[in-house]
Amino acid sequence: MEILFNNKPKELTNIELKPIIDPMKRDAYPEGISDYKRDEILWNEARMIKDKYPANFLEGMIFNMEIYLTINLSHHYKVFVDFSDYPSKPIIDITEGLKQELGKNLEELLNCFSTWDPKVPPHIIEIINELEAVLKKLKNQGKLSNRSEIPKSALPELMPLPKVNSIKEKKEK
Repeated sequence: MEILFNNKPKELTNIELKPIIDPMKRDAYPEGISDYKRDEILWNEARMIKDKYPANFLEGMIFNMEIYLTINLSHHYKVFVDFSDYPSKPIIDITEGLKQELGKNLEELLNCFSTWDPKVPPHIIEIINELEAVLKKLKNQGKLSNRSEIPKSALPELMPLPKVNSIKEKKEK
């Protein structure tokens, strides 16, 4: 089975041994991040996440985020990420239900997390993208339960669109 990431097919086998997403262009920080660049780098990392996923800043901090992943209509998950020490490895907290669904800890499951190099770190969104790809793979294999991490009451109610007469119907009247 193949899935497209960045328009390139990737095999979805041995996710622990080989990445299932293509890495993004990364910056090198051999000496760490200087204080005057830190805010800009953290803001850019947060912006990349907010551009792709519904997410909230926790406690008003741009480096402390609650991110919502939607795999399909019945599979919704929350992921908490603290990347205040970037380019060091972030702290990622997932719910107990998601831990049970995955069957392994993130260090064993995600290639970009387990091979983290603070001198040339992945972007935070790469971890989220890889986790989403793993969850989609598990869903396609039928290995995710049919319960949602986020209660239905927290999801927006969808209303049907009103019936609109077509132009043809208006002309016939």
